[in-house]
Amino acid sequence: MAREAKAKIIRRAIIVGVGAFFLALMVSFISKGVMEKLTSVLAATVILLLIIVFGILFDLVGTAVTAADEDVFHAMAAKRVPGGVQGAYLVRNADRVANICNDVVGDVSSAISGALGAGLAILIVRSSLDNLFVEILITSSIAGLTVGGKALGKNYAMHQANKIIHVVARVIAKFRIDLMIKRKR
Repeated sequence: MAREAKAKIIRRAIIVGVGAFFLALMVSFISKGVMEKLTSVLAATVILLLIIVFGILFDLVGTAVTAADEDVFHAMAAKRVPGGVQGAYLVRNADRVANICNDVVGDVSSAISGALGAGLAILIVRSSLDNLFVEILITSSIAGLTVGGKALGKNYAMHQANKIIHVVARVIAKFRIDLMIKRKR
């Protein structure tokens, strides 16, 4: 591999790592602030479950993009199907998309769900339950939901990759999210 290519990969890894740091920092501050204001175990549980589902969905997209067929999206783009161009771009850049979806968003969601789980444990312990039991139960539940959900999602993503990426690409096209796609004019 050429020296320039290695430098580009290292630079991208550093940028992604720094981006993940600031994303985790931002989301942690927001979630910590929200959790401190919550007095309801139900509301805290719902927020925690939403973060877990968010991480699972991004993991699903990250897996699907690596299994999708770029030619399908080129055919869609040629027929001017909404999301065809965006889908081709996502699949062509599968390594980057998977890194962002699986590693950045997925792992940050997992870390934050752990922190939120600790906040939830504190809320529950305030209602005079056994501290150690609550912590173990919440940690185990978060791990089980996250790992089980991602396993189920990966299986689905491998078999329905083109459909999943088409949905994501249509959302990107609908909201006109700029992927810096170079268009011929």
